Amino acid sequence: MKKRSRCTLAAALWVAASIGISAGSQADYANDFRIWNEFMWTQHKGERWLAFGYGELRWVDDASHVGAWVLQQKVYHQANSWLQLGTGPGWIEIEQPDKSWNTLARLELEANCIHRLSSGEVFALYNRLETRWWENRDWETEYVTRHRLFYLRSANWLPRMLRYEFSNELFYDFSENRINENRFRPANFFFRLSENSTFNVFTQLRSLRSKRDGHWSHAYIVGTGLRW
Repeated sequence: MKKRSRCTLAAALWVAASIGISAGSQADYANDFRIWNEFMWTQHKGERWLAFGYGELRWVDDASHVGAWVLQQKVYHQANSWLQLGTGPGWIEIEQPDKSWNTLARLELEANCIHRLSSGEVFALYNRLETRWWENRDWETEYVTRHRLFYLRSANWLPRMLRYEFSNELFYDFSENRINENRFRPANFFFRLSENSTFNVFTQLRSLRSKRDGHWSHAYIVGTGLRW
């Protein structure tokens, strides 16, 4: 089987898995519309090294107010033509049902496999190990792996459009010994603002499994991003 055919088959299987997890009823998504705003500012970009800061604002309850914010520092090294290594700390504040705030601190390690199908087409599998510490769990250590299937294709369907991206990410929680989250992002469109900045808009289906009873809940998200 040709390499491109294998990549297509793997992508199809991953999409099927994501649809199986994210396929909630209409009632599951009712009154759970959210908006995410993502920000990335490049600090260094060289032939083999990349460093940037990253932030998020997550609007919840029909996008009525900010229910979480994220701040991260990321460093990546391109080890060879197909392997990228990365690390960085992260800090997340999440609003609780009683309106108090809970802190999640984490340290990330990444090993990403990237394959260029052509000059304007990329297929990748991003793999991350997160060591997590939750404030409301007495800073007990937890481990989560994240595996994101990613596809990129250059596109100029609209004025100033640069590319289209598709991704699906599975989360495996070792404290529960099972998959407990899925993020299916079927459409992510990037546009050029200036020589060094871009704007993107995306849709996402986020599925979370309850620790208590294992029930899956789902949220529909519309997001924007700004990179410079």
